Amino acid sequence: MASMQRIYQRTAAGSRACQRLACGLPAGYRRLLQCLGEPATLQLVAQRLAGYSACDLPSWLNALEKMGLVESVAPEWVEELLALGCYEPEPVPAQG
Repeated sequence: MASMQRIYQRTAAGSRACQRLACGLPAGYRRLLQCLGEPATLQLVAQRLAGYSACDLPSWLNALEKMGLVESVAPEWVEELLALGCYEPEPVPAQG
C-alpha cells in the first residue's frame, strides 16, 4: 500500500511505458508515471498532480508498483544505498 513515508520512482519499465503513447495505461496512470521522473514522496506526487484526487494516488501507486512500473523504498534505505554507492535514480529521458 502506498505510504507517506516511502519514496517512489519509475522503474526502467515504467520509463518505457511512459514514453509509449499506446501503452494501454489509463491517462491518470500515465500522468503519474510522467511526474515520477525524479524520486518523490506521496506528498510531493500529490502536489505535482494537483488536478487529480489525492485519495486515488495511494491505490494508483500500489497498482503501478505491482505492475513493476514504479518502485518504492523507505527513506532510511535511500540514505544507506547512497552511502554504499549503489543507488542510481532512473535517468530522466530528454524531452523533444
